[in-house]
Amino acid sequence: MSILLTILGFLSTVVFGVLSLVGMIKKNGKAKKRGIYTAVSFVLFIIGITTMSPSDETVSTSSDQPVVSQPKENTEETKTVETQKETPKVDEGKKFDAAVSQVVNGLKINIAEVKIEKDKVSVGMNIENSTQQKITFYPDQGSVVIGNMQLESNMFMGTGDLSGDINAAVKKDGVIVFTVPEGKELDIASIKELKLNFGTVYDDGYKSEEANIVVPVK
Repeated sequence: MSILLTILGFLSTVVFGVLSLVGMIKKNGKAKKRGIYTAVSFVLFIIGITTMSPSDETVSTSSDQPVVSQPKENTEETKTVETQKETPKVDEGKKFDAAVSQVVNGLKINIAEVKIEKDKVSVGMNIENSTQQKITFYPDQGSVVIGNMQLESNMFMGTGDLSGDINAAVKKDGVIVFTVPEGKELDIASIKELKLNFGTVYDDGYKSEEANIVVPVK
C-alpha cells in the first residue's frame, strides 16, 4: 500500500505542478487551485515514502551451505608413491674381490679388489718376494685385455709402490689403473674376465717369467 501511495503521490505532484505552472503563465485563474492539488500530492508522496517498511530479507554474511573441507593430502601415501618411483641409477661400475693368487718367478702376486668402470679398470694387488734374491717387476707398465680391447696402464693414476726392485722377503701393495682408449667405453655387464699382462718378472740370475694372470669377473 505504501508503495502505491508513493507512486500516486509522485505522479500527482508532477502532473498538478505542471498544470499549475501552465495556469500561472496563462493567468486563467486555475493556478491557485492546481497549486493546492500539487501540495496535497506532494504530502501524499512524503507519507508514502515514510511508511514504507524495510524489506525483511537480509543478506547473511555466513554460508548456510555445509562447508566441504578439502581432503587432506595423505602424506604417507605420497611418500610411498615417491619411494616407488624409480630413481635413475648412476652407473658407478662393478666392484668385486678377485681373490686370485699366482707365483711368478718367485714373486707371489695376489689380485685383491677390482673395480670396473666405463672408462677404466682399477686393480688392487699385493706382492711378496718369496726368494732370497732381488726381483725386479714393473706392473704399472702392463696392460689388460678385455674382449677385443686392450687397456694400457696409467702410472700416474695408480697408488702405492709396486714397481721397481723388490728385495728378499719384501711385501708391497698398491693399485694399478688401466684406462680405456679415447673414444671408447666398456660394456660392463658383458665382461666375463680380465686378462692381466703385468710384464716380466726378473731375478738376479737374469731368469725371467711373464706375469700373465686371468681374473674371472664376479
